[in-house]
Amino acid sequence: MAAEPQVPQYALLALVFASIDFLVMAGYAALGSQAVKVLKKSGALLLDRICGGALLALAASLAFYRRASA
Repeated sequence: MAAEPQVPQYALLALVFASIDFLVMAGYAALGSQAVKVLKKSGALLLDRICGGALLALAASLAFYRRASA
């Protein structure tokens, strides 16, 4: 395949890349639309509490973190 002209190879590579990108973005959009439906109900409060707890845990771990002296 290395002996073939490069332009068709690059065109095929671009087509494959664009196809994969389109599929990934379509899946991301579909999951996002489902997430909006869930979060509009009562999921937003739960998500806020989980993220807040994670940030508090991170802050506490940073407050008690001590670097090893060299």
